[in-house]
Amino acid sequence: RNLQSQAADLERAGRPVQQALVDQLNDLRDQQHKLQADIAGYQAARVKAEAGFAEDRVRVQRLTQ
Repeated sequence: RNLQSQAADLERAGRPVQQALVDQLNDLRDQQHKLQADIAGYQAARVKAEAGFAEDRVRVQRLTQ
């Protein structure tokens, strides 16, 4: 089971969720947001590189004709 399920089970049972578990969940959410931002940055860099490559290819084709 994952941490979120454990916390939900505790809450449904009316028991307090341990702070360590809450902290772990918060850390994982922070990591997830950072990774999503990293992925977005890599995707933007890829799009930029692909556009640059396409421009270079057109330039080479013009020069070799």
